[in-house]
Amino acid sequence: MKSLFQDRYEKARADRKQSVEAILHCKSDKRIVVAGPGTGKTHLFKEALKGKNAALTLSFVNSLVGDLSLELCGLSEVRTLHSFARSIMAKPVANVRVYSKLSKIITKDDEILKGQRIDFDPIFYDRDDQNEHLPFYKRRRIYYDHYGFADIIYAAVLYLESRPDKIPAFDQVLVDEFQDFNQLEVSLIDLLASKSPILVAGDDDQSLYHFKNARPGLHRVWMTPA
Repeated sequence: MKSLFQDRYEKARADRKQSVEAILHCKSDKRIVVAGPGTGKTHLFKEALKGKNAALTLSFVNSLVGDLSLELCGLSEVRTLHSFARSIMAKPVANVRVYSKLSKIITKDDEILKGQRIDFDPIFYDRDDQNEHLPFYKRRRIYYDHYGFADIIYAAVLYLESRPDKIPAFDQVLVDEFQDFNQLEVSLIDLLASKSPILVAGDDDQSLYHFKNARPGLHRVWMTPA
């Protein structure tokens, strides 16, 4: 006789199968899934990648990229947004060097040279493209011959927006922890979605990265759930 726990397990597995099939059979090229811890997100990703020859999986957190690389080994290229943006910029720029604290150095430069203290990262995070302080940052970035974590993504977005023929195409793009993406990062995902089918997963209740202006709900502006 089956135990109560076995019955519950089989019901949960059947429910998951039904949900996964509904997602996979959705005809939209843009799919968004609300998935919290323990909901079978990795299983969904594996199912979505079956039969795909060229796939890309993106996440913001390095530790999650490591975990996903193991789980999706042989099924998808797995990268952080910074790493992917760097690969984009390697095409127009011969030598792309990234230093995580560059924006802090340029903030200090601005304080010394101009007597003001500007936090540059939020300018990039929010796509404040007309901000008056961007030219100073650009000049200093060129002087140091490096990109920072935020402006490497910003540079990649501007490059692809000006050269849509350079937007890479994939059989499938997967995006993990989408609730922690800011406007700049959403812009990059939006560009990828113009050329490739895309599935994003996230959970507003898990949003952690307010320090980089990630705002739960950006995905609602970006696209309507399938």
